Amino acid sequence: MTNVPLCTHIKDDGVRCGSPARRNHTLCFFHDRAYRRHSIPPSAACKLIPVLKNDRDIRVATTNVLRAIREGIFKPEDIKSLFYGLQIARSALPPRRGRRRDYRTN
Repeated sequence: MTNVPLCTHIKDDGVRCGSPARRNHTLCFFHDRAYRRHSIPPSAACKLIPVLKNDRDIRVATTNVLRAIREGIFKPEDIKSLFYGLQIARSALPPRRGRRRDYRTN
């Protein structure tokens, strides 16, 4: 069996991607394309936020919003609302085991 180099991308859960890397690259085809800087067309801006069912979906949405901000897709006045919506979605999720909630009152 030949020694094939693997993709060096580390997924959200801390596990390394197991796909073979592209020839003369350190990433697989999927992650190579994901790391390239792509312009997001304004019509696709509404597709940046997936259904928010868990922590991972919220992290993905946050990453997508940050990329869109970098690309200049959103108006500055919309950015605050987007992050506020993500904050509300996160607070609505049930607490994970091992994570303490902050119940401080000010």
